[in-house]
Amino acid sequence: MIYSLFNNTELINGPRAWNYKSFESSLQELEEELEITIDYTLLPLRKTDETVLEITSNIKIYPTQLSYEDLNANIQFHNGPFWTFENGYAIGNYVAQDKELEVLKNELKAKVTANRYRKENTYIPAEVQNTTVSIDISRGEREIYVLRYSLMADGETVTWKFPEAWLDLSKNDLGLIVLVGSTYTQDQFNWEKETHANIDAKVSIQELDGFNVGDEPRIAPGL
Repeated sequence: MIYSLFNNTELINGPRAWNYKSFESSLQELEEELEITIDYTLLPLRKTDETVLEITSNIKIYPTQLSYEDLNANIQFHNGPFWTFENGYAIGNYVAQDKELEVLKNELKAKVTANRYRKENTYIPAEVQNTTVSIDISRGEREIYVLRYSLMADGETVTWKFPEAWLDLSKNDLGLIVLVGSTYTQDQFNWEKETHANIDAKVSIQELDGFNVGDEPRIAPGL
């Protein structure tokens, strides 16, 4: 059971599980603010029942129930609680409310950007020396590929460990890896830009219901 402290219909503390110290502290603040005297013997150390505690005629601690209206979480949110008092309970009602169009657009664009970053920092398959290997194209790894490529002389090789195999890479092999990684990364930024533009073009929240923000799973090595 959860409880809520009210002064008339104003919520002061809660809803929460019974906590003597918390409710005592709130009552002390009310006592000072309203310049009244409160009998703290009315406040039990423990409480599990569903009875109303009447501290004064206006200050009461109610057993509490919460009610949530069905909603479409894609385009709505719960607003509330709006309080009613019925049969000895304080009932906090949360109603479904449409999100504002610009707020929803910003939420979706933030998800798109987060997914672009996630996709950008992943593994992608590449064919190197007739072997399919997983290329780590996270930002730090991309820089290592580019730096090693820039330092290599023609005809030089470097041994590289991939999740699937060790390979002796030529400068051309590393160049291929750099190209594959940079092309894939640029594609993700292009996707982010185009998806943001698509979101911005919508004129109602209904058009954004179920909009695809790119929640595909991250690619793992060897897949």
